[in-house]
Amino acid sequence: MPSTTFFAIFRRLSTAIVLLALVFPVSAGERSAPDPKLEADWERRLELARALKHQAKSMEQEAKKRYEAEKLACFEKFRVTDCQEEARSRYLASANEARRIESEGQAEERQVKKEKQAEKDARHLAEAPERAADRERRKADKAERQQRAEEKRAQKKADKERRAKEGAERRARDAERQEKKKAKHERKVAEQMEEARRREAEAAQRKEK
Repeated sequence: MPSTTFFAIFRRLSTAIVLLALVFPVSAGERSAPDPKLEADWERRLELARALKHQAKSMEQEAKKRYEAEKLACFEKFRVTDCQEEARSRYLASANEARRIESEGQAEERQVKKEKQAEKDARHLAEAPERAADRERRKADKAERQQRAEEKRAQKKADKERRAKEGAERRARDAERQEKKKAKHERKVAEQMEEARRREAEAAQRKEK
């Protein structure tokens, strides 16, 4: 199984990769997800860490089983207490080794988690200008939409007022035409009545002669 030195080398390499990402950031669009190479490295190390923890658990279980079996076997020997103490010493040594391996796996998991957070923070920092620009774009787009909506409402109101004015002017012209037509008709009727009275007067004069 991998040793502590092996994991230490892994940590140094991974830290160097994260630092390179910080020093040479790419664009926000390209940093929308972790580098696949980093993801693969983290998953490989997490798999090794899980294997260590599984090995430690198996070692602990096997050590317990062996210890219980050896304790029972000691009853068949002459120096029972000494035999059991030796069995217990062997069990403690195995248990300590299992805990050391488990701790190594847990430490590697914590290190990977730390590197993931550092990489996430680096991406977040690198994307900050683009996020700010995007917020400004959205703000400008919203202002433009509001402006267009306001202009549309103003145009709609102006069109309504124009149509109302045109309607009022049309009704006024119609009323004026009707008034002129009525006045013309009334003048014609008055003229006809005047003509009729004149003719009656002329007829009356002729009769008197």
